[in-house]
Amino acid sequence: SMAYVRFLNEGTFAMASARYGDAVAAFTEALRLNPGNDTILRELRNARIALERDVRNKAEYERLLRIGQQALA
Repeated sequence: SMAYVRFLNEGTFAMASARYGDAVAAFTEALRLNPGNDTILRELRNARIALERDVRNKAEYERLLRIGQQALA
């Protein structure tokens, strides 16, 4: 369907743009329209992994920034 292709394209573009939350949402919708599709399952898994890594990296950056600010204070 056109909607399936649109969500697939949105997810692919979001991944390329490092917008992992958007990619997860788009691939989830694509999978809802085409359940059990191995390609979408793989893309969704990759998007979730990237999102988790991104969130962890941001949290670590914030932690190191706080330590640096405390050291300067």
